[in-house]
Parts: sequence; structure tokens; C-alpha cells
Amino acid sequence: GYQTIKRKDIPGGISTIGAKDLKDVVVNSAEEAITGKLAGVQVTTSEGAPGSQVQIRVRGGGSVTQDNAPLYIIDGIETDQGISMIAPQDIESIDVLKDASATSIYGARAANGVVVVTTKGGKNTQGKMTVSYNGSLGLNQISKKLDIMKPYDFVMLQYDRSKFSTDSTTFSTYGKDWQALQSYKKVPFYDWQNKMFGRDALLQTHNISVSGGNLQTQYYLSLTSNAQDGIFLNSQYDRKLLTFKFDHKANDNVKLGFNVRYNLTTVDGAGTTDPNGDQSLSFLRQILRYRPFLADGESPDVSDPTLENATSGNGLTLINPVLLNNGMYRNNVTNNFVYNGYLNYQFSKRFSFRSTVGFDIADLQQNLFNDAIAIFSRRSSDSMPNASINRRKKVIINNSNVFSYVSKSANNPFTILVGEETYQNVEKVNYVQTLYMPLGITPKAALANMSNSTPNNTSERGFYTSSSENPTNILSFFTSAKYSLNKKYQFTASVRGDAASVFSPKHKWGVFPSAGVTWALSKERFMNKVNNYLTDLKVRASHGIVGNARIADHLYGEYYTSSAPASSYALGGTISPGYNSASLPNKNLQWESTISSNLGFDFGILHNKFQVTIDLYNNTTDKLLVKVPVQQSSGYETQIQNIGATNNRGIELQLSGTVLRAKDFSWTFSYNMSSNQNKIVSLGNNQSFFLQNSKWAGSSSLPDFIVKVGERVGSMYGYVNDGFYTTKDFDVTASGNADLPYKYTLKKGVASNAGITASIIQPGSIKHKDLNGDGKVDVNDRTILGNNQAICFGGLTQTIKYKNWDANIFVNFRIGGSVVNANKLEFTSAYTPGANMLAIMNNRWKVVDAGGVTYQKYNGTDVLGKSKEELESLNKNTSIWLPSIGSSSTAFSPQSFTLEDASFLRINNITIGYSIPTTVKFMRKMSITKLRIYATVNNLAVITNYTGYDPEVNTRRDTPLTPGVDYSAYPRTRGYVCGINLNF
Repeated sequence: GYQTIKRKDIPGGISTIGAKDLKDVVVNSAEEAITGKLAGVQVTTSEGAPGSQVQIRVRGGGSVTQDNAPLYIIDGIETDQGISMIAPQDIESIDVLKDASATSIYGARAANGVVVVTTKGGKNTQGKMTVSYNGSLGLNQISKKLDIMKPYDFVMLQYDRSKFSTDSTTFSTYGKDWQALQSYKKVPFYDWQNKMFGRDALLQTHNISVSGGNLQTQYYLSLTSNAQDGIFLNSQYDRKLLTFKFDHKANDNVKLGFNVRYNLTTVDGAGTTDPNGDQSLSFLRQILRYRPFLADGESPDVSDPTLENATSGNGLTLINPVLLNNGMYRNNVTNNFVYNGYLNYQFSKRFSFRSTVGFDIADLQQNLFNDAIAIFSRRSSDSMPNASINRRKKVIINNSNVFSYVSKSANNPFTILVGEETYQNVEKVNYVQTLYMPLGITPKAALANMSNSTPNNTSERGFYTSSSENPTNILSFFTSAKYSLNKKYQFTASVRGDAASVFSPKHKWGVFPSAGVTWALSKERFMNKVNNYLTDLKVRASHGIVGNARIADHLYGEYYTSSAPASSYALGGTISPGYNSASLPNKNLQWESTISSNLGFDFGILHNKFQVTIDLYNNTTDKLLVKVPVQQSSGYETQIQNIGATNNRGIELQLSGTVLRAKDFSWTFSYNMSSNQNKIVSLGNNQSFFLQNSKWAGSSSLPDFIVKVGERVGSMYGYVNDGFYTTKDFDVTASGNADLPYKYTLKKGVASNAGITASIIQPGSIKHKDLNGDGKVDVNDRTILGNNQAICFGGLTQTIKYKNWDANIFVNFRIGGSVVNANKLEFTSAYTPGANMLAIMNNRWKVVDAGGVTYQKYNGTDVLGKSKEELESLNKNTSIWLPSIGSSSTAFSPQSFTLEDASFLRINNITIGYSIPTTVKFMRKMSITKLRIYATVNNLAVITNYTGYDPEVNTRRDTPLTPGVDYSAYPRTRGYVCGINLNF
């Protein structure tokens, strides 16, 4: 809060991790380093790819449609880059401010908590330079694979499909009849997961730092290199970080300094997740669904066109994954410069002024090339290459000026702070895309010649470009005061006013006050009798308001954009281009606000052998910025309005201490656990709910989440599975067919779900519950299926030291909540001919017996079969239904089958190290003050019931309303690392 405060004087909730806690953590990102280690802070990595996006949520987040990310303050400067550009080795401390008494001084955008990062600086070493080197080398391997059908199971599926549906004879590609297919029992299984994800991915980290100084000047210089191959073929990650920090005391009154950080990150590789959510562009789909064997004379790198499913009926082409990956070039380059400096002037011992200024320049360029084989090229570019360049440049300027006064009273000190701050964020976007490029062009040549478009038809457009510039400005004034009474009672208060350019002049300003009190209960006389057991007991209470203005610009005014030619209109006998406002304006938009209350207890046990912190909180976010349905006569479907409210309440526990300490042995631990309960209180305008689509299967897929008053954010919505239809659900009549003498017709009174599956109902078809009892299954039978919110989550770190040996064991956990395993839904569906499936479908409802005799068949009009008794006998051990053969939009109907328990216990990290004694001769001779050798295993094991790659996943991150969706996620890895820590 623009000042330094003793931890014991803070009335609000705060979680901290310091350099001591990070020194034994062998990871390359600061986000990974804090995962599971801070109470009330949930860190979720979207997937396992190097450099994957990480989501940090403090106490759940209150907004339902706006950004719930916390505000990041690094060395006193606001940044939108989070902590991804800081090497863990350069962090001195991370303090997460969680309630309004701590965050309201930051006002704007502090509703979701504040992450305050202090990086390492120089120290007074009396002019002696200290050099440190931290290096590691290791490899990553895939930690889990999905079980898929083997060759014989695969061709039997194609044969089966020709019986229970009429739209495929794909099996004839592999053999014209049953006997010909039997040869596939001897065909070797080829698991494309091994080829695409199976390599030993090397990783190495090198960090060298130089620091030192004297009473007047301190400096710190750090260089870090992280190089990592992805387990995915042709993918790699490379990051270079530079940090320089300089502090100088010019005289008794003036102190100044500056900090420079630079981050160059390059990520290569196509990855597995399509950012647009289109399942046809999912790479994991190609890996799991492509045929599980190699044809005669075929190699993994050369496709057999006679077996390639290039003309699937719904355009969802399956292609040799290796060739497809080679034909897709992805290169993302991030350049991030941060410059910040400060000047501190001490007018007297009590009165000072501090000015801080920062520049944060982030430049991201995404280079993309699709060769002719790529699916996007087949769909959008007449099987000709295409390329695009997307460049985003963001410049943030931040300046604060603060006056501080401290009274001279020792027993009842008083502190007051007054300041102002300006914040400007300008984002420029330039995008260019070229279709119909010449065949055979290389990625390098394509990206260097973006005008090289050669459409087959002159009416086709082959070149697209767009650009935008969006400035955001915030002006702020703030003050805070602190008063201590008899060293027992501490009173704090603050108020901040922010003016944000995203709101109209009438509603620009938001005012955010807070107050807090701490009571050192252990200093009261009546506590003397228990102070030997209960030490340093402190009670904290706080209340306040913070704001959120993270919405798009220009929503309050009428800003126009040219529309598509189809929207043009006739005027005066000529065609004029159509123009429309980008969104329905709302001049009454104002700040979202979060009202936060916190009650905390801090105490030690057995003379502080164990330290305990307990926090209880209640946060209500009001005036939610939500898209509200409006009358379509306005020309729009929705409008952003301030309506509704959400509530988050919970409890947090932090416990640390020493289990055992002896002469040569110590055992310490740190444990945290958090529980947050979220509820939607109101949606305004008498609106009780609205539906939300995670879009994992494309924009045309059905809504799979619901936002409903009284329910939690992240409520999953759809149909309830009820197993499959059996022969008991059908009337049986004579068919006149000698081989299949019976015709099966669904009984009256048995609810049919043909309307949602778009498939004929037959024995073995998937079945859903008719919840409203109207005799049919349709959209009115959807219900809330589950929620992504955990009952609780946390982590346990244990450190054991024996003489020169040390061991660090870290586990983190989650209990409760659900994950939408969308992979399971797609990869058990048969909407694409010739596609492989998960092995669980081997035990599907059988229509053909082991000798090739057909027991059930759909002829396009009727379902024919043998007797009920024969069908039942054939399927007495069946556990799952016939795969859905409808279109993807019907096969992917949201349903309870996809929901799985998200609980897990992860053995996240085990590290064993040995420090060579400084008394060893070569250590003294080379002036080495520390030499530690260590070995680490990351992500050793995950104890979970989840059947996907990993339960800790979130591949659809566009909105807080659709958390916990697992579709086409990059598998997580298990890492084996060894390294050294060396100090001179």
C-alpha cells in the first residue's frame, strides 16, 4: 500500500511466501512455485504445455463475466503481465492481499485481491561482490496416457457401425467381410500418443546473479535462461530473463533507485488446443482418433492416402498426426521490457515524499502457417497454404506520488499517508491473414511475403487485415491512516477515489473506503495464565469496499464500425455500406464493487513452536457488469449493464512449525487449507438465470453451463444419463426376415431422446432421464449436473534436514468439485466414420457376436434383431451404450456422463540435496560459501479417480462462467531434474 508495514500491524488477510520457501522449489515459473502454498489462493494451470496460461484466483473471484485475475504490483509498479516474467530465483517475497482493508488502498481493479511481489536487491556487503549460480538439467515424460482401441477392436467397431447405422461401410476399407477383418488380430498396435507425446523432453535452467554494495549503494544483477523441449513433437519453449536493480543513498535526505527487467520468450509448436474452441481443429482429436496401426509399407512419417479419411461426411477430416504436425507452424515471441524507478526525499525524520514511475512494454507476435494438408487449409483455403501474423503491443505507464508522516510518540504512534497515482494502458493490435498461398511455400517464405495470395477464383478474397488501438486511463487519489494505542490496539483506515476512462463522465469516479482493527489479546493481563501455551494471540477485523472496472472500452458511447457486405442497405437507388454500433451503448455503466469483511486470528502454540492463522471472510460483489438480454428491436441481443450480485464466503487456515529439532536434525512443515463457497445472489431485472456455452465443440454447440440465482458460478448444465435402452424398453413384432426375425419398436410410455441424439432409438442406444415426466427427453429435461468449485484445497510442505542432507516434500490437494471431461464425450462418439475411440467402448452394446453373426441391425427404416433372450444373453456383461452416430452438435449434448470428480492428491515435488561442508579444502581455496547438489522429481504421482490426463485442467478460459472444462488439453509431464546451487 505504497509503504512498509510490520506484518503484526496488518488487520486484514494476507498470505506470504518468501525466498526461503522458494529456494528448494525446482520449477521455472513463479506461478508453479506458489501453487498450493498460499491459503485462499487457487492456482490452476490450463494444461501441461511449457509456458501454459496460469489462472490465479484469490478467494474465488466475485465477477461473473469480467476478469477475476488479481492486481499485480511488482516492486511498487502495476503490471498486466502477472508474475510469469519473473524467475523464481529473483523473488524476495510474494504477499497476497486478500481483503478490502489491505487492498482498498489500490482501489481500481483490486476487487480480486492484490499480489505484491518484491524482487531481490543488493545488500551492504561492505563492497564485496557475491556471485550465485543455480543450474539444473533434466527431462520430462508424459505422466499418463489414455487407453484407446487396439487394431482389431478398431476394425470391429467399423464393422459394428455398418449394422447399427446406415451411413458407413468404412470397414470395407480394411476388409470386405467378417473373415477378412480377422487378420487384424495380429496387426501390431501403434499408439500415436507415443509418437506425438512420447519423447524424453530435455530441460535446462541456468541462473547467475551478482549482488553487493555498501552503505550508500546496493546492486543486484540476474540472468536466467530456461530452455525446455515439449513432450509434443516439434514443440519447444525458450525464455531469457534479465533483471537489474540499483539503489543509492545520495545523502541523508535523498534515496533513489531503479529496476530494469527484460523477458524474451519463444514458444514453438502447434499444441493440442484450438483457441477458437473448434473440435475439428483439435490436435488431440487427430492423435486419439486416427487409426491405431500402420498399413503395409507405411511409416509414421508417410501417410497412406487410401486409408486417410479425407472426405468425412461432416468435414471433420482425420489425417496422419505426424504429417499434420509437420504442416502446421506456430511461433509465438514475447518481448517484455519493464523500467521503473523511484525517488525518496526525507524532509525530516517524520515527513517524507516518494515518487515512483514505471513503464511496462509488452510486445507479442504470433506467427502461424498452415500447409496444404492442415485442416484449416482444407476448410477455408481450397487446400492451399495460408498464414497469419498477429501482433499485440501493450504499453503501461504508471506513476505514483506519496507523502508520508509518522508521529514521534513511542506508545501511541500515528501514521498518515496521502498520494495520487496515474495509470495509462494503451494496447495496439495489428492482424494480417493471407489465404490461397502457393503450394510448396515454406513457413519462412510465407510469413515474409504476406501479400502472396493466389485464389483459384477471382471472387474469393485472400487477404485480410485489421488494426485497433485501445487506451485506458485511471486517475486516483488516496489516503490512509494508522493509529496504535498502548501497543495493544491498532486502528487503520483508508479511502481511495478512482476515475476510469471506460465509464462515461457521469460515472467515472468510484470511491473505495476501508477500516480495520487489531487487538493484541495476549498482552492483556487476563491472558497471563495461558501465555505459556497460547502465545502472541491477535484478533483482526476489517471491512471495506474495492472496485473492478475490467470491461471493454467504449461501451458507454456510440462507436461505429463498418459491417459485412451482407448488411449493406439500399438508399436512393444505390447500395451503401452498412454501419452499426459495435455494442448497444449504456451511459449508466459504473464500477463493480466488492464489499469485503474479514475476521482473523493469529497465535502461537507452545512458545511459538507452531504458528496458526485463521481467517473467515464474507465478500459480496455488487453492481455486476453483466450482458443482459434486451429487446431485439434495438438491433442487439444483449447489453452490458450493472445488475446482480455474487457472494463468496469461506475459511482459511495456515499452520506452520517445527515438529522436531535436535543438534543435527530438524523437521519443519507448512500447511494451508482453504474453503470457499460461492453463490449468485441476484441477476437483476427479475432475471433468474441465463445459459452459457463453453464452446469446447465450437460456437454451435449447446450451452453446457447455467448462471442461476441461488446457485454457484460454474454450474454445469445438461442431461442426466440413464444408462442405455434395453430390450425391455421395446415392443417386439415379427419382421419377416429369416435371419433377424423380430422388429423392435420403442414402447409407448418409454421416453425417447431421439430429439437430442438425432438417431434412431434401438436396444443399446444411449438413454437420458425424462425429468419432467412428459414422455420425451428434450431441452426441458436439462438440469444442473454439478459444479467446479472445490469443497477445499491446499498443500503441505515438509522440510527435513540431517547434518548436510536436506529433503523437501510438497503435496497439494483438492477435495470436491467436478471436471467436464469433454474428451470422453467426443472420443466415445461415432459421428466421424473411420475414427478410433477410447477403450471403454470395447464393452459397448453388442450387435454382432464373436463368430460374426449379426444379432441386431438398422436397415434405414426398422430395427431388426434376434429374440429378446438372445440379445440379452449376448449383452449380459455390457457396460456402455452404442456410440452416438448423430452430428457433432447432437453427439456432444452436455450430459452427466462427462462430469467426473475433480478431487486429487498430487505428490508435486520431492527434492533431496546434499551441501558440501565449507570446511572442505577446495571450498576454502576457491572461496565457495555454498555448494549444494540436489535431485528432484516433479509431479511424481496423482491420486485421483479422474479418467482423463489430469484433473487439474481448465482449457476454456474465456469467461469465469465456464471453469473446469477438459478438452484437448496438453498432457502433463513427470520431470526428473538434477542440479547445483553455488555461491561465491
